[in-house]
Amino acid sequence: MRQINILLWICAAVVSASGRPAVAGYLLVPDFDKHNVLRYDAATGAFVDTFVSRKSGGLNQPWNVLIGPHDGDLYVSTGHFRGPGQIKAVLRYDGTTGAFLDEFVRRGQMDMTHAVMFGPDGNLYVGVRDDEGNMGHPKGGRIARFDGTTGAFMDDFVPRLSGGLLHPLAHVFGPDGGGNLDLYVTDEDGHDVKRYDGTTGAFKGVFVAAGTGLISDPLGLTFGPDGNLYVADFGIGAILRFAGPSSVTPGAPMPSAGNSGAVFVAPGSGGLLARPLGVIFGPDGNGDGNQDVYVSNITFTGFYGKDGNVKRYDGLTGAFIDTFVPTGSGGLDDPSLIAFTQTDPVTLQYLGGPVQHTVIHGVPEPTCVPPIIVAAAAAAAYLRKRRSS
Repeated sequence: MRQINILLWICAAVVSASGRPAVAGYLLVPDFDKHNVLRYDAATGAFVDTFVSRKSGGLNQPWNVLIGPHDGDLYVSTGHFRGPGQIKAVLRYDGTTGAFLDEFVRRGQMDMTHAVMFGPDGNLYVGVRDDEGNMGHPKGGRIARFDGTTGAFMDDFVPRLSGGLLHPLAHVFGPDGGGNLDLYVTDEDGHDVKRYDGTTGAFKGVFVAAGTGLISDPLGLTFGPDGNLYVADFGIGAILRFAGPSSVTPGAPMPSAGNSGAVFVAPGSGGLLARPLGVIFGPDGNGDGNQDVYVSNITFTGFYGKDGNVKRYDGLTGAFIDTFVPTGSGGLDDPSLIAFTQTDPVTLQYLGGPVQHTVIHGVPEPTCVPPIIVAAAAAAAYLRKRRSS
């Protein structure tokens, strides 16, 4: 509690001194092939630095990144596929320097490590695919839950094969239509989006069925400021939009003007939107007062070549704005699931404005989140030092 009070005090001081909340800091991009995490200016997309160096702490094939709510540090899932030297774990890095801290979720507990997300309860939820016979597990997908402060295994929040879950590539806590949060999961093998109770993990049904609105190979997903669900479809190379749970037709396709199915951003938009992986909302890029859509994208140019970039689209219409992070910037090759330093680690809402969200899981008001993220590591280090002295 004392740590939270210190952070809130810092927040108030920063906001009152400037008269307005701080501007967002960085876009964090894990590079799957280069085994590192790159950092870009959140306002301009300019390359800043290699925040986590190549294979630091055993990092290999990083799938997604998040800033943790308890300590302001960076959490990265590692070990997507098998290979020499692979570890299947969740690694933690200093949120200020990028230095390796520890294996927060230690190796030996997962076959294939996919997305990581913090829950409303403050614990860490990891998407896992277990292969037949490996580690004694039957084949299937699950969402494992680990203690949010120690990394200790708690339980399988979504049990293996619940609702037919086979290959959970990404998940997010989103609205249930009644003021609480449910867990939404993209299943690569099921070609759908499944929904689970956000408190118990019980299967609540398929929210978007295979083939609905042209969905074929869903990866990253997020809820927008409008309460609707946005999905990066790797198969058809598009961003899809579906009506949120508060709609009279939950999960129904919602195409943008001129498109069919659920297509919000069409294939090829912006000079070849080829294979989108991650989709999040972020800073207003065209000055219309609304958050815009940021998409990590790859283009296969050979067996190993990826030519990755991050594209930006109008958050209301899906129209192309620009290539926010160009191919090769900072050595970028193969971006996976991206996040801003002001991306909420539970809902993936962007908390830096301009559109204010209703935050319903206990995260401080959006105007206070930026300085909290910046100050969290320093405050935590100060408290650790006081305790050890």
